[in-house]
Amino acid sequence: MYAQRMPKRAAMGVAGRLLETVGLADSATLPAARLTVAGARRLELARALAAGPRVLILDEILAGMSHGELAVGLEILLRLKDSAMTMVVVEHRMAAVKVLCDEVLVLARGTVVRKGPPGSVLTDPKVVRAYLGGPPGDMP
Repeated sequence: MYAQRMPKRAAMGVAGRLLETVGLADSATLPAARLTVAGARRLELARALAAGPRVLILDEILAGMSHGELAVGLEILLRLKDSAMTMVVVEHRMAAVKVLCDEVLVLARGTVVRKGPPGSVLTDPKVVRAYLGGPPGDMP
């Protein structure tokens, strides 16, 4: 309502659509504190989307989710990926990165290790070493 400067009635309609988008329409009347971890993450996503961003930065939005919750979260993010909005995703779950990202940038100690399509980046030995760890002098 405040971010978009709209009347309460219009804001309620937008909120309802966003809750539907993130799969929380059935939980709309629940206090946020009663949501699961996955539900709370989806609520955070809906709140961010309510501002109408052109670029959405998601930091570990899938962390702490079970396999089933991860599948639902990925489905939601894939639908959002098809929109005109750009998403920047910080994520350590490589299965999610492979599915979500067109371009990957891997950093180690503030230095770019590799960037490019997920298939080639995630199999690069330097990326594997940086991600899995190695001797301190062995980092790029």
